Amino acid sequence: MAEAALLLLSATLGFFSSPSLKIKGALLAIVVSAFVFWKTVIYVWYDYTFLTVPALNFSPESIVFYYFPNSFWLVCPIWVILGVSGRLGAALTKEKTA
Repeated sequence: MAEAALLLLSATLGFFSSPSLKIKGALLAIVVSAFVFWKTVIYVWYDYTFLTVPALNFSPESIVFYYFPNSFWLVCPIWVILGVSGRLGAALTKEKTA
């Protein structure tokens, strides 16, 4: 819940016209996404020892209810980090040369 609130705050900062607030919002989005990614890595690593035999054998239920949601929480933060950092770098480069 805290991650969602911080990501909403970072998105809200992006709507302001001040470049410094936009940069702060982008940096906040990158940091929060990194926290979400590593939190999920730790969760999956710890939870792996408690998986049942059908889940370890990739049963259809485990794919739908365990592997798919966890992969979503591993892929999306990386996607956000790459997208936001690319846009932030392009914006900073454009400001520096202008």
